[in-house]
Amino acid sequence: MAILGMFLLSNCSTSKKFAKYDNIMSEWKSESEDNLYIVYGPPMRSQVLSDNKKIVVYHFSTVEGRFGNTNTWECELKFILENGIVTTASYSGNFGGVKKYVKGPDL
Repeated sequence: MAILGMFLLSNCSTSKKFAKYDNIMSEWKSESEDNLYIVYGPPMRSQVLSDNKKIVVYHFSTVEGRFGNTNTWECELKFILENGIVTTASYSGNFGGVKKYVKGPDL
């Protein structure tokens, strides 16, 4: 029971850490495709779907550290656009990667 409680508390703490980045990503809704490229540059992958929506994906990965003590920071950002406007923005990755790479539309 104590282990379950610790898991729930740590999960809640993690959710609070990511809440800031959830808010940042929500700021992308209604932004232009051009602004997305100004902030992040050219995407690593993109695809136009049969319904003319476009998926734009960025993947970032960094290994930092030395002397055998390294951290790998990873983050993937995915944007769905309709008629050149962001309708959905999401991310996945570890906290270090999200913290390092998630940016809002207003630098």
